[in-house]
Amino acid sequence: MTLNDVRFKPWRSGRKNSSTGYGLCVSKKYAQLFPKDWENIVVTICCKGMSETLKFNLTKTFWTTCPDIKNSRTKYWLELSGHINWEGKKPEFQTSYLGENKFKVTL
Repeated sequence: MTLNDVRFKPWRSGRKNSSTGYGLCVSKKYAQLFPKDWENIVVTICCKGMSETLKFNLTKTFWTTCPDIKNSRTKYWLELSGHINWEGKKPEFQTSYLGENKFKVTL
């Protein structure tokens, strides 16, 4: 398994009205693939012909108990996609590893 295999899923905290309570999650097995010297990753999010490049800081618990990445703009993109059902199974997004600490995610 390599960084080329990483997949992101939508994430949200229990605070539904918080823009900072949204992000992306990788499974713990994928989180182990991220170099521990990375302080952040850069993700280009693509949806409906538009895109935005966002920086996500990696917390110390990313590699152990909390493989979530958060950025206040994530909520906008998840809502724009229109296909996130928070009560059902979360979709895995098409993800491409672009090298260094960069990824592309298509919602």
